[in-house]
Amino acid sequence: MPAGVFTPGPIEHYVTLPGGAAPVYLGTAVLAPDQEYEDYKIPVLNDLGGRSVPFQLVQDGEQWIVSTTLNRFDMDVMRSIRALPSRGPGQAPIFGGETGLARGTLVLGLNDFQLILVNSYAGTLSAGSGAISLAAARGFYSATILKYGESTKGTRVLEASLIIQCNNIFHPTTRGFSQFTEGPVSIPAAT
Repeated sequence: MPAGVFTPGPIEHYVTLPGGAAPVYLGTAVLAPDQEYEDYKIPVLNDLGGRSVPFQLVQDGEQWIVSTTLNRFDMDVMRSIRALPSRGPGQAPIFGGETGLARGTLVLGLNDFQLILVNSYAGTLSAGSGAISLAAARGFYSATILKYGESTKGTRVLEASLIIQCNNIFHPTTRGFSQFTEGPVSIPAAT
């Protein structure tokens, strides 16, 4: 593939809630979201490499952090994803509180959501010189909100800022993990 210039356009945010059949619209960001990936390694130290420099590294997974500020969003969907950690097994989410069984409950694949970031200009002439390489969307299989804040400074509209952590989902049959997929707008439910 030749090097290109990519203009994804407005990045639309969609989420799939636990038990949800189809992605629902969350919103559009003030500025495109920052998407950061971190790859984890465990250092293996021994006398050959020294006490400070690893002799070898052991692969230990990856995580993504998505930072975004939305000023056009669906408030009901926002409340729904914010309420997810409040429930225990088999219970309904409580916005602004939590059930007596919420603490200590497992999260990944249970009380998380799927995040889908759609590049509005993908597949159009506006996508830039590398349009063929630009994915239509990136869908994360497991997302949780690390931080949430609201701002209406001055006379501005309500802005909701989120820092979202995207984690791997384990597949017992293959003993593998799924982090994200690129391409299609909707992503299959994680198993």
